[in-house]
Amino acid sequence: MALLEVQDLTTSIVRRSGSVPIIRNVNLNVDKGETLGIVGESGSGKSVTMLSVMGLIPSPPLAITDGAIRLKGRDLVGADEKTMQAVRGADMAMVYQDPMVSLNPVMRIGRQIEEGMTAHHVGKNEAQQRTLEVLGEVGIPDPPRVRDLYPHELSGGMRQRVMIASALALSPDLLIFDEPTTALDVTIQQQILYLVRELQRSTGVAVVWITHDLGVLARLVDRVAVMYGGRVVEVDDIEPLFSEPRHPYTEALMASVPGMHDDERAPLRQIPGSPPDVNHMPPGCPFQPRCEFAIERCTREMPPMLSHGTGESACWVPREEWK
Repeated sequence: MALLEVQDLTTSIVRRSGSVPIIRNVNLNVDKGETLGIVGESGSGKSVTMLSVMGLIPSPPLAITDGAIRLKGRDLVGADEKTMQAVRGADMAMVYQDPMVSLNPVMRIGRQIEEGMTAHHVGKNEAQQRTLEVLGEVGIPDPPRVRDLYPHELSGGMRQRVMIASALALSPDLLIFDEPTTALDVTIQQQILYLVRELQRSTGVAVVWITHDLGVLARLVDRVAVMYGGRVVEVDDIEPLFSEPRHPYTEALMASVPGMHDDERAPLRQIPGSPPDVNHMPPGCPFQPRCEFAIERCTREMPPMLSHGTGESACWVPREEWK
């Protein structure tokens, strides 16, 4: 049994005139200790999918209108807020893109980490000791000093380490990272990636890494789910997905990134057009208006996810027929 199972998840904007799906029939599994990457353009549904898993979508206007979310076999769809508060932090935790938004600017670092533990009935002394432990685990020097600082007294990289420490405090089985290195410079980004890999080795925690950066995925994850228009259009292990993608959108993403072994700098390939508007989704495959391989069937029918080798993809045109 997978640690996390997301089955046919649909999250919608609920209005008086009806509901508009923005996440459509998403299926994802994460095993214990695994790292799953979720990649796609802005607006593809990556963050909303995992916020749905965490029970953190703003409701209203959003609501889960179909599907199941199981964590360690327990269905979380329809769970009340008290149940979700018990699950968040203890069983799964999320690290966000901008720690300055997530951290309270007028509360000392130590108190913010301890607050999450005491909410789960951890004693004050134990919470204080655990705070020093997790600050050390994420590579922060002199934890007793940093514990008494305010967020603005730390660098961006140190603040992100604090967020990871806070997420680790109750030793969850699953950590979700929502583009946590986007605002950091390249050197600090590498340090955070190394830190996450080392934490996985030492704790066995499973990781979901949301990003639009294919380079980050190549260094960190075991499998990749590619999202477009609120759907998962391809899932595969990292090596076959990079070497032989089976969905035209994945292929286009790969072609838009410069290769480190390119002899000369050629113009990067662009994906024409814009991502679809959830209020006016095209019929058939959501990518077909931008796809150079689309056939007439693509304009009428949404392709199902079909298995191939180690993965699955949703495309009517086999890779062998792309021209």
